[in-house]
Amino acid sequence: MNAFLVVVNIILSIAALVTVWFAWQAARSSAEAAALAKESISYVADTAKAAEQTAAESAVTAGLTKEVAANLEATLETARGTLKTAHESREADDREWRLKRLLDIAEISERIFWVSAEAEGYGSERLPEQNVLEQLIAGSGMDLPACRQLGQAHAVNRMQPARNAVREAEMRIGELIRERA
Repeated sequence: MNAFLVVVNIILSIAALVTVWFAWQAARSSAEAAALAKESISYVADTAKAAEQTAAESAVTAGLTKEVAANLEATLETARGTLKTAHESREADDREWRLKRLLDIAEISERIFWVSAEAEGYGSERLPEQNVLEQLIAGSGMDLPACRQLGQAHAVNRMQPARNAVREAEMRIGELIRERA
């Protein structure tokens, strides 16, 4: 029985050695796992910092984007105002130009009237003022039938067309002045 006990003790000693060896391997693996866990925590911390920086940069970018959008809105509004002002200025210039042309047409029409009233001897000759009147009407681009008729009238029947042309020009002048106000 001694031999049996010696064999059992040897087996138990070997089993104890194997258990120690496995415990040593487990401890070594556990140390490696702990090191990897620490390394993972470091990576997670780095990732969190990077995410934090990205979020901060995204917030700055969003703020800048909002600022740029607001500036673009203001620029667009300024451009609209400038366009409106330019359009109004153009309309005012156009009204002033038409008013000047109408004043010139009225002045020439009145001069034709007085020349015709004073000098009935022109016969069928055209007055030089009639040529000027026709040029003014053509250049104005306005529809002034009474003034156009005066430009084409002969001396014999120039008085009434001259009155009509003066009235027509004065009426259009009044319209432009009311439009300007």
